[in-house]
Amino acid sequence: MLWDAIENPDCVSEPAQSGSRPTFGAGVDVTLVDARGRELKMPTDFDDFTPAASTRYRGKDPVIATNLHTLQRAMTQAGFWVLRDE
Repeated sequence: MLWDAIENPDCVSEPAQSGSRPTFGAGVDVTLVDARGRELKMPTDFDDFTPAASTRYRGKDPVIATNLHTLQRAMTQAGFWVLRDE
């Protein structure tokens, strides 16, 4: 169903070809929140399939860059893998 909705091999693997971790439900989308539970600024919103969602943020906002780096570092230290294009 995900492939049928997106049909973009840069974002979703075609299940008939091989699939990917997210295609098989093994990926999670996460973000950072502050002490009050408010989401911190990130490069994109949830399920963004544009180049802005790449792990290597190239924007000009240093707050967003810091938040992204903090999240990636925390997830890596916890044993998660950061997907190249997400």
